[in-house]
Amino acid sequence: MAKKQKRPEGEFERPIRRAPPDPGDSTTAPPTESASLESTSLESTSLESASGEVGPLNRRVKLAFGAALAIGLLVLAGNWFLDRRLKPEPDAWPDTDLGADEVQIYKDTDTRPLHLHLFLPAGASPRSAKPGVVFFHGGGLSRTPLDQFVPQAEALRAQGLVVAIAEYRVLHDGGTPESSLSDAADAVAWLRSEGAELGVDPNRVAASGASAGGWLAADTALGSGPPPDALVLFNPAVNRTEAPSADIPIIVFHGDADTTVDLSRAEGYCDAAQDCRIDIWPGGNHGFFNAVHPEAHAHTTAEMIAFLEGLGWI
Repeated sequence: MAKKQKRPEGEFERPIRRAPPDPGDSTTAPPTESASLESTSLESTSLESASGEVGPLNRRVKLAFGAALAIGLLVLAGNWFLDRRLKPEPDAWPDTDLGADEVQIYKDTDTRPLHLHLFLPAGASPRSAKPGVVFFHGGGLSRTPLDQFVPQAEALRAQGLVVAIAEYRVLHDGGTPESSLSDAADAVAWLRSEGAELGVDPNRVAASGASAGGWLAADTALGSGPPPDALVLFNPAVNRTEAPSADIPIIVFHGDADTTVDLSRAEGYCDAAQDCRIDIWPGGNHGFFNAVHPEAHAHTTAEMIAFLEGLGWI
């Protein structure tokens, strides 16, 4: 059941930045984006197994990504960078230096190896057994703003957690929705199985992400492997059908002025989950939690830390 928490209007001295006017029907991409939507439709994506049957993962792709497309998820790639005031760069990795303490390959693919950018707290060692968190950036499965969660990673490192920012394949470099889901699951599995050398407690691993990355993080709780031990989701592109049946503690941050992923979707997800709290930011648009919005960023970071503290992880 969802537990709602809404920040009162006027709590901060500076006004909360309101969402820009909706450029059009949120379910329809503009002409320049509609071609991308068509070229990446579920019909053109290879989702069937060798036997011709659609397996559990592929059914989730059809249901979840189909719902995401219905709300124009790929339009996010443009809106996201406008909100973050950054120029979209299609190849932000693997050459980007995020200031991580280590960078390790967690998966080899036909395109290139995928890395985890690891932020390690002081005293991390194979005997330290510290909680771990994996972040998945947003970008509509099309772009790679890999640096998006660096401030949150640094904040959690300061609290004694091992933090990973994951690279994953996107449409721009030949990825598919299915490959993105597979990469996310493998990133969480790697931190759980191999992270012991970094001091990660395999029984305290959380998945986190924003928008499309939030969808990826949420989906790691639906696979055949062990689910994450907690979820921290920011404006996730989810709905109630993607809520985990397992009793996993979840916190969802969402703005009530989000025109890319409507608040009602997050509310439905939280209502369907067993242990979910939704934190609603008045006037928050898509990406309201990013560091370019200081008040909302400070609030969501503090609430994320408080959530993990409540689990006994901090």
